[in-house]
Amino acid sequence: MSKVILIVDDEPDILNLTQKFLKIGNFDTITSSNAKEAIAKVEDKYSDIDLILLDVM
Repeated sequence: MSKVILIVDDEPDILNLTQKFLKIGNFDTITSSNAKEAIAKVEDKYSDIDLILLDVM
């Protein structure tokens, strides 16, 4: 079973590039473009997420 990574970044190009690299490494990804959306996804899929990558501003 693949590990699931939540990627949070407000820049679409960075978000998409990171997702593509992780998919090459056989990781499943979930993306979010802001904190509110990321929190909702964590609350919904908490038990499925193995790692969160986020852009700190």
